[in-house]
Amino acid sequence: MPKPVPAPDATAKKAPAPTAEKAPVAIAPTPPTVTSQPLDPSVVAKMEKRAKLKKIVSEKANANPEAIREALKNAPESVKPALHQALTVADSGYQQALQALEK
Repeated sequence: MPKPVPAPDATAKKAPAPTAEKAPVAIAPTPPTVTSQPLDPSVVAKMEKRAKLKKIVSEKANANPEAIREALKNAPESVKPALHQALTVADSGYQQALQALEK
């Protein structure tokens, strides 16, 4: 026959209740603060002029070759080689101009 289990002693110290430990939290470094200085008005004006010029060149890069293509439709055969050459030169020139404005 098994031995009886003694009753718990009321005066005995109880173990502390287990606490839920939180996982350690990684703290990310704060990014450096960027202090921007106001731009010089002449620099802003130059940037605005450049943007305006780029817009104009882009519009002309689309419109002018289209005008040459339209002229090709009604041009005499003797003029068509020159118009094809003009179209090639215009496309190349506009691309170079736009690339230069990107810098």
